[in-house]
Amino acid sequence: TNNPWDSGDLRLDYAYAKHSWDLSDGKQTLILGKMKNPFFTTKAFFDGDYRPTGVAYQVDMGMLFATVGGFTVQTHDDEKESDTSLYGAQVGVKSDMFKVAGAVYSYQNIDGADRNGGWDGVDEDGNVLDEVMLFDLLAEMYIKLDGVKITPYAQYSINTEADDEDTAYMIGAKAGIGAFSFGAEWRSMEENAVPSIIMDSDFKGGAGREGLVLGAKYKITKNMTAGVKYYDTEEI
Repeated sequence: TNNPWDSGDLRLDYAYAKHSWDLSDGKQTLILGKMKNPFFTTKAFFDGDYRPTGVAYQVDMGMLFATVGGFTVQTHDDEKESDTSLYGAQVGVKSDMFKVAGAVYSYQNIDGADRNGGWDGVDEDGNVLDEVMLFDLLAEMYIKLDGVKITPYAQYSINTEADDEDTAYMIGAKAGIGAFSFGAEWRSMEENAVPSIIMDSDFKGGAGREGLVLGAKYKITKNMTAGVKYYDTEEI
């Protein structure tokens, strides 16, 4: 029975404080709380619904940019079990024609996480990995041809804490024509690469899968978009 005086649950998509300061050749930004993902990345490696909770610091110097942060990925009810956390640092360069960045992501206490069956990463002795250290590289280009915007992109990541099946990569392209946009990409996510708790939950099977992702969207109004995606995956 619900208490008639109970104010009920409050669930927020975002809840953060953000402040920026000018630098001599750019600006710096501090963000605290439950925020949009501050790193330059893709949905394949970080689900689009992921909302980091913690602190992030960003520097934008025009062509050069950098981000560091520490976040709680998942809390655990067991007081004896530490929460799953993520610490990341990223540095990159950007222009009107391209954007490239390298990053290091360190996950702690990942074996206590639970998403789509939990974290399946194991070492050569069959022990579940407690830590994940990802070295990540992402690049994309911006091409305009007669009103068509084309964006080829690629991302590669390796987990140095794993003994095998430790890499993940994606290569694809997006095209925009007026209100229409289309995308196609190939993903390969090995078993011990990106933690399943954080990767794209729509990618059927999650870790240990590879396959094709096709998408199309139409912008109906400023605040309304209709879209469809097709996933065709198989076990690696």
